[in-house]
Amino acid sequence: MASAYTCSFPTAVASTTSTTATYEALDRLRRAGDDDATREHLRRLGVEAPPYVDDTAPHEPPLRALSLASRKSATLGCAYCYAEGGSFGGPATSMELQTALDSVDLLFGEWKPANGST
Repeated sequence: MASAYTCSFPTAVASTTSTTATYEALDRLRRAGDDDATREHLRRLGVEAPPYVDDTAPHEPPLRALSLASRKSATLGCAYCYAEGGSFGGPATSMELQTALDSVDLLFGEWKPANGST
């Protein structure tokens, strides 16, 4: 009975041999520490590797939104609340007006349109 799936044994063996040889060549280059030769070998195989990640700190993401928690209290006082019934474990407090104004100034001072338009 013919199978819907066929495998050409000589091709599979050749493919395995080729894969093993490729792995061994790349492993030799890696162990030798020859980055240029490794990149060239990968290029010939059709694999273009992106630059390595370095230790440079990423740039700060642009500020696009602001959410202010202006009150440290909840009005419902639910007993099951993670905020201890709305008290957050302490007395209710409000954000200082200057803190809120400084936050809005920061937002508008650094804000840039996402798509480059104004």
